[in-house]
Amino acid sequence: MSKSARIPVSDLHAILETVGECRDRGDDPAVWREHFLGAVAKLVGADVVMGGELAGLRAGRPADIAAIHFGWESESLRDRWEQAYRDFAAGRLPDPTIGKCFSQVAGARGEASIAQLLGERAWCRSIFYQFYSAVGMDANLYSFHPVPDTADEFSGLILTRTAGRRAFNARETQIVREFHAAIVPLVGRALARFNEPCPSKLAPRARQVLKCLLEGDGDKQVAVRLALSPYTVNQYTKVIYRHFGVSSRAELLARWIARGWGATAQWASRCNSQDSGPGSAINV
Repeated sequence: MSKSARIPVSDLHAILETVGECRDRGDDPAVWREHFLGAVAKLVGADVVMGGELAGLRAGRPADIAAIHFGWESESLRDRWEQAYRDFAAGRLPDPTIGKCFSQVAGARGEASIAQLLGERAWCRSIFYQFYSAVGMDANLYSFHPVPDTADEFSGLILTRTAGRRAFNARETQIVREFHAAIVPLVGRALARFNEPCPSKLAPRARQVLKCLLEGDGDKQVAVRLALSPYTVNQYTKVIYRHFGVSSRAELLARWIARGWGATAQWASRCNSQDSGPGSAINV
């Protein structure tokens, strides 16, 4: 590794600290990824970072599984980007070289900009360049690493800078590589994937009940803590079981313990009496 690409010890510490913080948020794929993207953006000076899971990269037919965005100045710019990306994934943007670039980065399990892969002149003539320009972006860096135990699914990062800013340098590229490489082995394990059920998809009152269950409370204790009837607690418990695909409290607890999750995650910290009153409705 060249001297210019070496990562400062302070940045390595920041990476390790963020990985631990992501694990603490690991039961919710949107929450931990948002935290991860914010940390990456701060560490390398990216204006916008998009991160998620994709399929079909090796086959040259990338398709989003789901994604999180961080840093857009306006919803309209983000919506414009998302629409163009959907058009690309659906084959409505006739620029096959970009798909090949994605596959090349994925195959190398590495990081690169489109300009590095195509050459500066070809990049400036590409449809994707026009698209980047339309949303005020230019410099970019792509990072794709395979999700464990999958055939052709990847954790992806797209980092961009506003037009006029310099390209990502060797040190910043190495930081992204190390950061992403530290996160990906945990995806689908300590860090939930997008296709998994998560607490934030539950109604506020159901999350309160879930938090109590994870803290070891029985139905009567939950009823007292939340000022609910035992019957209502039982109905919420059934909703929680269906949501997570379990049939008992033991299975529910085993799911959390096996993944290294707890009841102290971000969603749980928001579970207070102001979320929902005692008389809140429940769909069962």
